[in-house]
Amino acid sequence: MNQNKRTFGAFNEANAPVFNFGGVVTAEEPIDRESLRTVTERMYQFSSKFYKALINSVDSNVICSPLSVGIVLSMAAFGTRGFTAQQLRSTLNRVTSSELKLAQKIFIKDGFEVKSEFKNVLKSNFESEVQSLDFNNSEQASQTINNWCSSKTNGRIKEVLSPSVVREALIILVNAVYVNVLVALDATYVELPYKGSNFEDSISMFIILPNKNSGLKRVENGFDTINFKLMYEFCRKTEMFLYLPKFKFESKFYLTQILQSMGITDVFINGANFSGISETIPLKIDEVIQKAFIQVDENGTEAAAITATTMLFGSCYPAPQPLPITFNVDHPFAYAIYHGASNTVLFQGHVTSLPPVVDGRQ
Repeated sequence: MNQNKRTFGAFNEANAPVFNFGGVVTAEEPIDRESLRTVTERMYQFSSKFYKALINSVDSNVICSPLSVGIVLSMAAFGTRGFTAQQLRSTLNRVTSSELKLAQKIFIKDGFEVKSEFKNVLKSNFESEVQSLDFNNSEQASQTINNWCSSKTNGRIKEVLSPSVVREALIILVNAVYVNVLVALDATYVELPYKGSNFEDSISMFIILPNKNSGLKRVENGFDTINFKLMYEFCRKTEMFLYLPKFKFESKFYLTQILQSMGITDVFINGANFSGISETIPLKIDEVIQKAFIQVDENGTEAAAITATTMLFGSCYPAPQPLPITFNVDHPFAYAIYHGASNTVLFQGHVTSLPPVVDGRQ
């Protein structure tokens, strides 16, 4: 049911080849929640820093999955050595994703030799499938990759890689995250629980509405202090009239400059050390791209993300009220899609441009 969007980068062969990679995380297979919790705790600082850097560069609606970016960079990190490895893993806060069992895919150009150790590590740690493609036939190869991405995100993420990107690549790593659940309309918080099964049992959407119309920036600057676990566990149920406008949008970000601002620089230069992947051809990361989609309406929330190389208690009412509370989402707000069992933020973003709500309807 869960499928994820990805980050993409590409290994190219010019001076130092570039590395295009991306990732899709799906929950069609059972997920080890303890493993996911371990990875999430290690990645928390990276996710907070990444989100702050991202929102500082945009002024529109945002949907992203820092988790997806971190997983894909972790996959690439297994192929790094020397200072490149030290810098990348330091920024990732020593995230290895070695315990995380999620669906991935590796596409390799026909004839390009990748170290068997690297393929084995990705297969054992990420359960990644490896498929060779004729990247010279870039139209067909990009269609194959994009079709795979589409199938893992229920058709929500389609055009991720263009033929021109695939033509110059040697390796493409893909990771996807996808969430599609039904809202329990009798939810009483601004934490909206979802109906579902298995992995979806404890997925919620938190709507974080600033008290002031202009307060979104202050909220997001303090995102790293928000304790979603406490919000999730200690909010009490109360009846409420929730006025939440429908919204639907997608985001596409080129993340190289953002990652460089976070201290990840060595992987992008000609001297990058990816000798854990290949000792015969020098590699570097060319670009990291994330494309993400979200839709919220009366049927629930649907979100997906693709990445290639996405303390506030004011929303939780402390005690039941004698009359239903009215919660009117009528100005810019932040949100997070959260998996309670593993204390994992799957997606987060903000809505700065939203349609009006009239009498609870759009």
